[in-house]
Amino acid sequence: MPPEDPTPSAQWLTDPTVFAVNRRPQRSQHRTDAPRQSLNGPWEVLDTDARAIDVADPESPASALRSASDRIATIPVPSTLETSGGGRPAYVNIQMPWDGHADPEAPSVPDTNRVALYRRLFTLDEDLRGAALEGGTVLLSFGGFATALYVWCDGAFVGYCEDGYTASEFDITRLLGGAPADTIHELVVACYEYSSASWLEGQDSWRFHGLFRGVCLTALPPTHVDSVRIDADFDHHSEVGRLRIKADVVDPLGGASIRAELFDHSCAPVWSTETPRSAATDLVSDAIPRVAPWSAESPTLYRLRLEVIDRDGRTCETVALNVGFRRFGIDNGIMTLNGRRIVFKGVNRHEFHPRKGRALDEADMLADIRFCKLHNTNAIRTSHYPNDPRFYDLCDEYGIYVIDETNLETHGTWNVPGDVATPDTAIPGSRTQWQDACVDRLERMIVRDYSHPSVLIWSLGNESYGGEVFRAMSQRARELDPARPVHYEGITWDREYDDVSDIESRMYAHPDEIEQYLASSPAKPYISCEYMHAMGNSVGGLGLYTDLERYPHYQGGFIWDLIDQALWHPATPASAGEFLAYGGDFGDRPCDWEFSADGLLFADRTPSPAVREVKQLYSDFSLVPSTTGVDVTNRSLFTSSSAYDLVCSLLVDGEAVWQITVPSDVRPGDRATVPCPWPIDEYSAPGREIVLEASLVHLHRTAWCPAGHEVCFGQSVLPLAAPPSPPDTADGNRATYTFGRWNIGMRTGGEEALLSRTAGGMVLWAKDGDPLVLRPPRLTTFRPLTDNDRGASHGFKRAVWTVAGRYARCPYVSVREEDHSVEVAYCYELAAVGVPVSVVYRLNDDGTIRFTASYPGAPDLPTLPCFGVEWALPPSLSRLRFYGIGPDETYFDRVSGGRLGIWSRSLSEDLTPYVVPQECGNHMGAQWAEASDEQGNGIRVVSATGRPFEVSCRTRAPRSRRPPTGGSSPSPGAVRRPTCGSSRHRWALGATTPGAPKSTRSTLCRPSNRTSWTSSCRSCERRCRCPGPCAPALGTGWRALDRRGGNETRADHQLSGDQDMVALLVAADDRVGQEEDRGLGEFLAVDRVGGQRRSRVLAHFEVVDRDHRDVIGHTQSSRHEALEHPNGQRIRGDDYRVRRRAGGVRQHPLHLAAAVLHREGALREDPGVGGQPQALRPVDEREGPDVLLVEMHAHDMAIASDEGDPLTPLVPQRVDRVEDRLLEVGAHGVEQGRRRIDINENTVGQRGVELLEVGPFQRGGADRDETGEAISRADERITIREGRERHHVLGGFDLQRLADVEEVGVVEPPLRIDVVEDRHVLGDSHAPALERVPHLVADLDDPAARVLPD
Repeated sequence: MPPEDPTPSAQWLTDPTVFAVNRRPQRSQHRTDAPRQSLNGPWEVLDTDARAIDVADPESPASALRSASDRIATIPVPSTLETSGGGRPAYVNIQMPWDGHADPEAPSVPDTNRVALYRRLFTLDEDLRGAALEGGTVLLSFGGFATALYVWCDGAFVGYCEDGYTASEFDITRLLGGAPADTIHELVVACYEYSSASWLEGQDSWRFHGLFRGVCLTALPPTHVDSVRIDADFDHHSEVGRLRIKADVVDPLGGASIRAELFDHSCAPVWSTETPRSAATDLVSDAIPRVAPWSAESPTLYRLRLEVIDRDGRTCETVALNVGFRRFGIDNGIMTLNGRRIVFKGVNRHEFHPRKGRALDEADMLADIRFCKLHNTNAIRTSHYPNDPRFYDLCDEYGIYVIDETNLETHGTWNVPGDVATPDTAIPGSRTQWQDACVDRLERMIVRDYSHPSVLIWSLGNESYGGEVFRAMSQRARELDPARPVHYEGITWDREYDDVSDIESRMYAHPDEIEQYLASSPAKPYISCEYMHAMGNSVGGLGLYTDLERYPHYQGGFIWDLIDQALWHPATPASAGEFLAYGGDFGDRPCDWEFSADGLLFADRTPSPAVREVKQLYSDFSLVPSTTGVDVTNRSLFTSSSAYDLVCSLLVDGEAVWQITVPSDVRPGDRATVPCPWPIDEYSAPGREIVLEASLVHLHRTAWCPAGHEVCFGQSVLPLAAPPSPPDTADGNRATYTFGRWNIGMRTGGEEALLSRTAGGMVLWAKDGDPLVLRPPRLTTFRPLTDNDRGASHGFKRAVWTVAGRYARCPYVSVREEDHSVEVAYCYELAAVGVPVSVVYRLNDDGTIRFTASYPGAPDLPTLPCFGVEWALPPSLSRLRFYGIGPDETYFDRVSGGRLGIWSRSLSEDLTPYVVPQECGNHMGAQWAEASDEQGNGIRVVSATGRPFEVSCRTRAPRSRRPPTGGSSPSPGAVRRPTCGSSRHRWALGATTPGAPKSTRSTLCRPSNRTSWTSSCRSCERRCRCPGPCAPALGTGWRALDRRGGNETRADHQLSGDQDMVALLVAADDRVGQEEDRGLGEFLAVDRVGGQRRSRVLAHFEVVDRDHRDVIGHTQSSRHEALEHPNGQRIRGDDYRVRRRAGGVRQHPLHLAAAVLHREGALREDPGVGGQPQALRPVDEREGPDVLLVEMHAHDMAIASDEGDPLTPLVPQRVDRVEDRLLEVGAHGVEQGRRRIDINENTVGQRGVELLEVGPFQRGGADRDETGEAISRADERITIREGRERHHVLGGFDLQRLADVEEVGVVEPPLRIDVVEDRHVLGDSHAPALERVPHLVADLDDPAARVLPD
């Protein structure tokens, strides 16, 4: 280090061994009555190049300011330069902000280095001047800055410092004390953007600079407390507290003593003592009985007052600290607080404000803490630096557990693109020149924050790899504080330093990975220091982590992160106002774009919809209503349920009709049923859905919530007393049909439908002349990407699907007239992939229209984001009212925080303003939904089968806090979970304005799976007034839930979209059968009404115990069955696993049933009598337009093994004529063992149209007319023998291309292709692979040709 009175040098900026010159040792953060003078307020600031000043010349800084007076700005302190007009904001994650512009080698910095010259004139307050004259010490303190400071006062060099997240103090007594009282002093500070400290401060955040915390002067008396350390221990067995105080007293004259007094929360004295003169300053209390311990649940604080008395008996200084008695540590590998195992339900928190950057005031801090308390979040990790000292006081007071983290992250020094580690370049690693600086950062944090009861764990930093420097830091932490554990996640990259951390801490580990650790008798407790990555529409699958709390060593995690880091950008010509901006929006390059916006709170501190999920799953209580009462599970450490009111309500069809408050007293760690006299019989009636609801609310007002604030809730849906009466579909008019050259028409009453032979589908559907369809339907096979989609490169992997549906062609249309219907079938071929898709309309005599779309599946293609058909609707819908799970958006993996009820949402309320527009506004579990225009006319959608669906209401583009032309295109997409890999599959009906991006939402599905769906709709009238356009989105179904890794597969129906476009989407399973022969977790069919589970075992799996040893049983059936233990005991998912049977799973088509698209008489609501639920009754059609009625019938899943077992046909819940024929085709030609399927026109019928619906096989040959449309030939024959896998072997090839391939064995006429395959040899663009296929038999007359050689 430099000498005591050094000449400042610019070389200090690039010397990691010089990080402080003349800086005082760190003091504890305690309240003192010593006089203070704030220097906050306006400062003159000159932003210039570092080469413009010479720090060795004391005149240079002041001279630079005088010579550039026209460029001096007035900027408030505290503030960040970038948010005060003093520089351009820049956001980077891992990379260094100069990367590409310069390439310095650490510890050097770029030659172009900004420096902000701050200047402040002040006169010294009289009390400070008096203290200095009486032998006291005047300290100049900088609370926070970035990244390095040189300081001058009245032209004299004061000192140099780095590490701006703990206060840097300098003794300036000699410069001020002797000056006259009216002297105007000049303080000049050079704040450098880059220094060697920049290599240690690479946190994922905006790179803010300047003086972002307060600057002040403090005058300490000659005899004073320099630092104090409090240990307040609590024995939970005896409820006795002991207090140990270590005070570092500066006593230049000798003979000073300390008087200590402890007061409880009512200011009653609890304990006091006074040391004799000349005695040591370690004070230890006797046993203090009946101490109220501190915890987040009950943050009881005592107040300690220390008086420093000089040898003449005068009180020189009074110091005050808050004291919380608690005992925290690791016992037998488990972290405990006051004798109880603790679980952190935490969040990472940056100090951030969208207008002030890093400069937060106390109101901002308190808002964050209150938010955490209101949403059951009990812990904060100070990512990734020590926070403002006031924040810790608030955590003590309100009850928040804190992981206090060192100001250290060097991710960019050891990580290159592709997340590849380069240990040799890691800083600090084992480089001794960095060790003192890193240890100093840790030590200053510990000394400052030691006495806070909220601080439970010391963290060495973030994402900085391993090395001997961290071992030295860990050892120093244990020397300074043997009681608190040491945390560091970086050792997961370098297990040589596993001893550095007392805790096994990982980032974004999957639940199954964590469970493997927990089940292996671990020696360390486990936490996820970062998980869930709350970027955009996310936080799905949180329950997969909270479920791990059943393992004692699992002790919670910290969601990344609390607040979106988005800054308000001034208005631009395109923005029509200011907007929230992310990385790159300020012209900053390099940048990491919207990766800065990943908080539970939006940047303006309004909660995102995901917050409800966090609140519910982070709650210490869970409530499950039953017919006998409420099952209450209390996972809190110290609080009984008697501290709350248990409010029980009964809902009938979504309306609350009864409520009562019942007492409860479920002790911490217990589970009990609290009786409740539900009046179920009184309200039961056929068709009524009864919901039992329980809510736990605060009895009394607290410092952070009012009385009645809800902690958590629970709901249970009772089975219907009798099924509801089916809606009246009678219509006296029979349909009439018109068969034109170009169109097929149907008329019934005032309704008309028109299907085009050339446009690919329906071109008109009108009621009384008002069109309900504005243009022909269009296939869609892609959905917009979300934030986490882009991060996982889903777009790159699935780019082929962006054009497959958009540019699909319809080469063939068939029309078939039957006894009471007309069927129009459209054969599409998807662009680029060549997969056939059929869209079938059946026009029935009763006026119903059956709409069926089928995707046959194809192998060796990327997972399919979505499959659907969109068509345009009138843009007049503006308000959504539904009976389902609300009020905010919910999704199948983020539904716990939603509540079943009747909700009404305007368009603006239902659009979530994510910084980057994406999926929003979806609502799960809907039984009915209404979307209406300003006159109250609109669409009513109900579930014809009683199963719930999904609904959303969207406009042309989701509302965003960005300008219309900025950032990504406003296209919503589905929620993605980077941690769980969960998937979702659905079909949707939605609406978008013509020309807007399609807002169909679905997750990834296997293209080898075959899917089909149908829907039905009608109109209604309902009086509803609200402005703006909107439209509904609907769906229903089951999902197969893999609890092992969070992978969820679905057979879902959903209707969704933006304003004018109606989309029907089907997606298929992309997980089942993809794993190797090992435990796949528990697969259950899950009814999405309230998340109720009904046992449904998938065919050809065997159920084993948890250790995968004993086979309990298996099933050959794909029907709706429950598997039972041989002794009759029902198998439970927590005790058993499901794995594939010997031979594996060969394929897994997931089929969705056909429903009916019909038009029925209008319905309206009967207001009811005496508060009874409203009923629906038919009304005259003239009173309003149609309602959308959806019938849905879900097929079961069919899974076949490789050897021996025949293909299991799909068994629908309701079979009609089309499905009968499909089932016959699906089972045709299947021979056990050989797996041979012969398909020709005669076995299928009707010119091969249904072949597109059979599955992986397609006609291979066709002639072409002059229009290019395929003409089927009755004599075509395709014989296919399968190998180990079943594939779509002829997709994308026509006859001419096949004939060009050598040795294919094509003989014409008739066409015959015999293929032996072990893989996809004939798929799209893979013709060369045919050379590796054995010679094919081509003799049609040879009977042996039917048995192909191996």
